[in-house]
Amino acid sequence: MVTTTLPVLERWVLAPSADTCEGCRYLARVGLFRRGVGPEPGLHPYCNCVRRRVSFRGLSLAAINLLTAEADANGARAGRILTRALNLRDRS
Repeated sequence: MVTTTLPVLERWVLAPSADTCEGCRYLARVGLFRRGVGPEPGLHPYCNCVRRRVSFRGLSLAAINLLTAEADANGARAGRILTRALNLRDRS
């Protein structure tokens, strides 16, 4: 029997409010990260955004592999992603 351990992937989810900054909006569009990698919520004072786990229910292994590759690419450039988010936050 072959068992596969699936990665834990997360997506930035906006908390809709008037205080949502452009940095948070950007992070919501970036895509997936592995759990523990990349920017964490709390980008600005009173930030209510969260990172939510992505469900793989109904996805093929090929689709899961594509999502994992996206998360790994975002993880490799996490520093640049965070810098851009902070710059956008500071401009708004």
